[in-house]
Amino acid sequence: MSRHAKDYVERTPRQSSSLVRGRIMPRDIQVLGGVHDHKVMTTEHLHRLYFPRAGERSVRLRLRKLHGYGLLDRFRPLSLRGSSPYHWVLGSAGARLLTQKRGSEAVSYRFERSAGVADSPRLGHMLGLVDCLVAFTAAARQTPGAELVQWLNEAECAKRWGRYVRPDAYVRWEQEGEQAHVFVEYDTGSETLAMVRDKMTSYADLARATRFASVVLFVVHSRVREANLAGVLAPRSSSRAGAYLATYADLAAPGPAAAVWRPAHSQDRLTLMQLAARHPID
Repeated sequence: MSRHAKDYVERTPRQSSSLVRGRIMPRDIQVLGGVHDHKVMTTEHLHRLYFPRAGERSVRLRLRKLHGYGLLDRFRPLSLRGSSPYHWVLGSAGARLLTQKRGSEAVSYRFERSAGVADSPRLGHMLGLVDCLVAFTAAARQTPGAELVQWLNEAECAKRWGRYVRPDAYVRWEQEGEQAHVFVEYDTGSETLAMVRDKMTSYADLARATRFASVVLFVVHSRVREANLAGVLAPRSSSRAGAYLATYADLAAPGPAAAVWRPAHSQDRLTLMQLAARHPID
């Protein structure tokens, strides 16, 4: 009998909520919130986002504890079993605890939906977006005077701007008193060039409606994809809706704060603050 990836999601028996509550640290709540908001994170993601100064062994031990408490469930993708890190999703006890901590913001939870990301054709896209979040977070920590002020995920973007466009993420970046407001489009190569090109029309519509420039960062898998996209995006890129491109590798090093962003219409490479200066807020 064939099995699905979610069949391999490891759950733990429910423990006493009072026992668990006494052993939870503030950082654990951040971990639960992050896993909930982004649907899935790997051990490395969690390490870099929430335990940046901790050793690898201590991070693994803490995540194992949270799993033991029933706060997190975990799996390894079937295609990579044996070699991939654990992928973490919210557990039932984690959803209850997070609902308590977030107050009126109830956390909807069903195991089938939470574990279903293990089978999702969008798993790579979800993980890639978290890679981007990790890259921006690391860059803010390493860049003097910089701060990642805000990161909105897909769901939050859809609530705010879904009438016009559905970005993969929104970033508000501050550096030495100046700010960059940008949208992120994480490109896996599954969409045609025409489909990606047409997104810029939607971003232009958003800019007209809000009277704020739409600055769009396309993160792509290769220089070839970058060049091909630049060719079709250039005619749609303007001061009101600007398209910029970089590769996954660029975000890994030297990072999104560096001069890695190529305008669609040129071969230049700009920093976040340089491209923001091209699209000032009125």
